[in-house]
Order: sequence, then structure tokens, then C-alpha cells
Amino acid sequence: MSYLRPRFLLLCLLGGLVAAAAPAHAVSRAIVMEWEKIKGRAGYELELVRLTKAGREAPQLFTSEEANWKQELAVGNYEIRLRTIDDRGVPGDWGAASPYIVKLPAPKLLSPSAGSEIKPVPRARLHPVAIEWEAVPETKAYLVEILNASDKVVDRKRIEGLSYSRELPVGKSYRARVAALGEEDSVGEASLHAFSVMSSIQKTRLATVKLNRGRVSYESHTGRWAISSPPNR
Repeated sequence: MSYLRPRFLLLCLLGGLVAAAAPAHAVSRAIVMEWEKIKGRAGYELELVRLTKAGREAPQLFTSEEANWKQELAVGNYEIRLRTIDDRGVPGDWGAASPYIVKLPAPKLLSPSAGSEIKPVPRARLHPVAIEWEAVPETKAYLVEILNASDKVVDRKRIEGLSYSRELPVGKSYRARVAALGEEDSVGEASLHAFSVMSSIQKTRLATVKLNRGRVSYESHTGRWAISSPPNR
């Protein structure tokens, strides 16, 4: 008898953090997995293998009567494979193993707030911008990136704290991106806030002096006089 191998259609993370049972896996996340339902099958068996620096942990087996599975998994790398079970309880062949990563959640960005417009001091060309965020459990370092309006990374730093400050040119738009770093500096999910540093140079009106010949204008922002020729008569 031939058995159909179920195909994963959706693999996604849900919700926040929970405490894991094993001390070594102090942070876990609630997840749900869904796959294509196979007609004529009574259930499914899922094999989960955690991958660590020490190697592959012992496989864990789970069964489900529906074409989905919910579980709390510790943050880390995994391999998952699936097979069907018929109405006699006989399992089919295993499908191909699929890699899966449970990432650390994104930290909550505190500042700059999304869409904020930062006003620099008058005539400043650079202005300090402080990026601050809330801690993610079991995280000692974070990846902080500042992107310009073209989504080019203009600054990238590994920070072992909850804030980072950088002077940025005024009159430009930016985005701040912060992600928690896990084992071997694996990058977790990121938070992203757009903000802008407003220009510090105010527009000035020209003072105009009428002369018998031509016109003289004083440019107050440059401190120079501009002379224009009179119109031909």
C-alpha cells in the first residue's frame, strides 16, 4: 500500500513568551503549524529534532488528528518532518525534513516613537538621536541598525544594553531597527520605527533696497549682498 506524504502549507509563530520547562531553554514561544489535509487518513505524526551546538537532540514525536499542531517551543533551531497514520493506526513514510527556526521576539521600541519629527537646535548640521527599547528575556545583546530613506544601513552596532545614541545629519528621514541576539548572535525578530530629523535652517526673507540703477538684495542667511542689473528701457 502506498502512503501520501503531507505537505506543509503554513508554518508560523504565534503570540508572546512563556517559561519553558527545561532550565537550558529558558524562553519559548507558542507556535502553530498547519499542513495540507490528506483525505482518508485518521491522523498525523510529527517528529521534532532540536539542533544545538552540541549536536542533534533526541527526536520528539507528537500525534494529531487534525492537519495542524500547537506547541510551545524553546527559541532555537529545529528540523521537523511529518507522516500520515491510517485508520488502522499504521504510519506511512516520513516526508522530507524541513528546517525551522524559533526566533527571539522583537523588542518593544520606546524611542524615537514611530513617525516622530525630531527638532534639532538652530543652525545644527548634526543632531543626537537616542534609540531606546525594552529588554527581551534571556537576551544580553541587541543588533541596532539605522537606515536612511533609501533603506540603506548607515549604522550598525551590537549593543549590550537597552539604548544607543548616534548623531545624524538634519533634514533627513530615517528608520531605526532593533533585534535581540540569541545563541551565537543569531538575529531575532526586529522592531522598526520610522522618524525624521528636521532641518535646523529656517527660511529667510530678503531685505530689498531700491537704487537708481539696479537692485541690491541682502541675503541674511549668507551675510552677502546680491546686485541685479536694471531692466533695459
